[in-house]
Amino acid sequence: VERKQALIQAQKTAEKHDDSLAQAERRWLNRLRFRELREIDAELSELTLPLREKINGDMELVQQQMQANAVIQSREISFVLYPEQTLQQLFEKLNFA
Repeated sequence: VERKQALIQAQKTAEKHDDSLAQAERRWLNRLRFRELREIDAELSELTLPLREKINGDMELVQQQMQANAVIQSREISFVLYPEQTLQQLFEKLNFA
């Protein structure tokens, strides 16, 4: 991360003081910084891979749960398809007195 910040700062400094270098030399230095930034990004990406995979798995699980909840909460589904415990809780709340 520190290397990346140093490269970004070097690029900002180079943008301010570009007049002292020839165009070909500026492009060459910019290209070097760009390549190093790409390498750093790849290294950082590898470090976050397990976390990203876990997050993607969690998101899939949540989406499946949301789809299941949408079906369960739908008024179009027959009551006989609901779990018995869910129906018992519902009828207890209704309190037919």
